[in-house]
Amino acid sequence: MKSATRERDFFWIALIFCTSALVLLLWTRASDPRWLGHLQIDPVVFQTRAVSFLEHSSWAHSGTNEYQPGALWFFVATACGLEDPRKFDDFRLALLTTNAILLCLHILLAAVFGEKHTPWLLMILAAATGPILLYRFELLVSLLVLTGWLFWRRGHLNSCGFFMGLAMATKIYPILLAPLLLFGAWMSGKIRKGISSMFAWGLGLFGMTFSLLIFGAQSQELMSAIRFHINKPFGIDGSLGSFVPILQNFLDIPLRMAPRNGIHGFDSDLGGIATTAITWIWFPIALGVIGLILRKQRGVGYPNAGDLFVLMGVFVGLGKLMAPQYTWWALSLLPFAPAAWLSRTKWIAVMLLLVSSLLLGQIVYPLNYSEFIKSFSVNPLENPLFWINSAKNLMWLAAVGIATSGLFRGSR
Repeated sequence: MKSATRERDFFWIALIFCTSALVLLLWTRASDPRWLGHLQIDPVVFQTRAVSFLEHSSWAHSGTNEYQPGALWFFVATACGLEDPRKFDDFRLALLTTNAILLCLHILLAAVFGEKHTPWLLMILAAATGPILLYRFELLVSLLVLTGWLFWRRGHLNSCGFFMGLAMATKIYPILLAPLLLFGAWMSGKIRKGISSMFAWGLGLFGMTFSLLIFGAQSQELMSAIRFHINKPFGIDGSLGSFVPILQNFLDIPLRMAPRNGIHGFDSDLGGIATTAITWIWFPIALGVIGLILRKQRGVGYPNAGDLFVLMGVFVGLGKLMAPQYTWWALSLLPFAPAAWLSRTKWIAVMLLLVSSLLLGQIVYPLNYSEFIKSFSVNPLENPLFWINSAKNLMWLAAVGIATSGLFRGSR
């Protein structure tokens, strides 16, 4: 008994020490001028949205908005305790502090509800992702998704649906989990619970949306935010940002840069059918992954977190955009996968590939992003950064590919 108590005490002491070291590492990098330049561009917009609301107590004066309701309220919550939210340095510190707290909550969830490996893998992946986690709001969304998944695992489908709805009101990607919740409940003979959970999902999603309308936002502004994201070009960071330039170079088709809607990107000149096929290549693969997850889910009633990592990894890796922070959508789920989900060799391979991909990604963004952007104005294939970025993307896809084997473990 004493030895078990001593082991538990040591675990928590080690966890607190490593968490503190992780936060210090990310905070130090977040304040380093080499990282700071590009990282703080988005928070400037966050602050603008928050100040507009705090000054007018209304969203009617916020202008063109590309952020979803949950994100906007997050910006306001970050700024509302400041003496003068118009001072960017104060807002930046508040944002970093808020995200550091959210990261600590992730680690706490991992320690309490995960297996022995969970908090340590989570910290490794967070460290490799870098300080961008403190400058965005991915940690808020992933915490909501993880909380919803933990309720799902315990059979509380309504609570799961509500938290997933809040997450989707902040970022759109949790919509991929909706069919798993609904059809998973139906396949388990709990169709009423599944339908009820969809109502709870809608409550979280539309409740947050209606809150903007109550405070002066116009419905057409919400629709314009959706169109804003649909009309984004191919991002230069992701797998398609590597594949399309290589393919067009091979076909002697000049690359046509088309930066817009906050994205340094390009439009494809491969023809309508080919461009559409490339843009949506992730969709049939994601459908296949969802089918395999539902097959496994039938017996237990909830999806394995590792399987959800594969689903999100496909969406992020093959999507039109792969901004560095998007990787966290998948990475936050992986540590919650049971140890038996993959063999030891495959676990090591997946982790090495992911960490290598994330570290290479930091070399491109934010450390050398200005040079990376400029290279696309001439011939990006002549710049080493293009190939570093391509290697990063290949490693991500390789990690997701190896992890796909976990979809078949226990599925028969």
